[in-house]
Amino acid sequence: MKTHSLLCQAQQTSFNAQSLIFIKKPSPFSIPAFHISFTNPKSPFFKARSRGILLTACISHGTQGLTGGTGSGNVGNIASVSSLQKEEEEEEEMNIFRLAGDMTHLASVLVLLLKIHTIKSCAGISLKTQELYAIVFVTRYLDLFTNYISLYNTVMKLIFLGSSLSIVWYMRHHKIVRRSYDKDQDTFRHFFLVLPCILLALLIHEKFTFKEVTWTFSIYLEAIAILPQLVLLQRTRNIDNLTGQYVFLLGAYRGFYILNWVYRYFTEPHYVHWITWVSGFVQTLLYADFFYYYFESWKNNKKLELPA
Repeated sequence: MKTHSLLCQAQQTSFNAQSLIFIKKPSPFSIPAFHISFTNPKSPFFKARSRGILLTACISHGTQGLTGGTGSGNVGNIASVSSLQKEEEEEEEMNIFRLAGDMTHLASVLVLLLKIHTIKSCAGISLKTQELYAIVFVTRYLDLFTNYISLYNTVMKLIFLGSSLSIVWYMRHHKIVRRSYDKDQDTFRHFFLVLPCILLALLIHEKFTFKEVTWTFSIYLEAIAILPQLVLLQRTRNIDNLTGQYVFLLGAYRGFYILNWVYRYFTEPHYVHWITWVSGFVQTLLYADFFYYYFESWKNNKKLELPA
């Protein structure tokens, strides 16, 4: 009888916990997961895991009751559910704005690679900006082989990391591509941007650990990494279509991510990341002037030129 009572209590607790915690209204902007998830409440894998954990907690509660414990089992249930919630929050929810941002970012990389591989030219492209982006991705993706989130996330990390390093190699060492690099105009002292970002990451971060500080540093550096490219375009004033599209897509990627943050702020409880938000806003402001002249040239069907 006692065993039957414990099993009934465990089953009831499991259903109550799921009904209290995991009820969430569907959003028209949400996108289904790209992989089998153990944190998706609708997944049978999630249900099996959650019931198993709660069953263990309930049996522990019953055992304590038989030995004279009073109520400590409820704390165990709450702790188990909280750990599940924490694991669920660690995996960033995919929505249409984030997907659009990722695809726009990917398109910008493809446009630049298309120019380098097909035309064998890097004219109008700043090596300084590409080196800064390489530093950004190397320091941001230090957890690539230690923390697995999803296949989609891993593939995107590999693409951005590999493409940034390959672009730098092409511009520095490819015997044909490097000839088109305008070294005399691309003179921005980009490493002077790195030191302030390191100091700022050491002072302002969410947690003082090596990975957290390097990740924060990459956020700060990405916000200003486009500066050498914009300065080069202003100096040369000769912007071909592929270069203009590359810079435009980079700016659009950040714009979609801002929409993603706004959406998540209003749909997810306690979603606040000031470091990412402020850095993204600063990065978007740097593109404002370029966007204005880009749309002006598109509207008037004229060649894109930036004022000196």
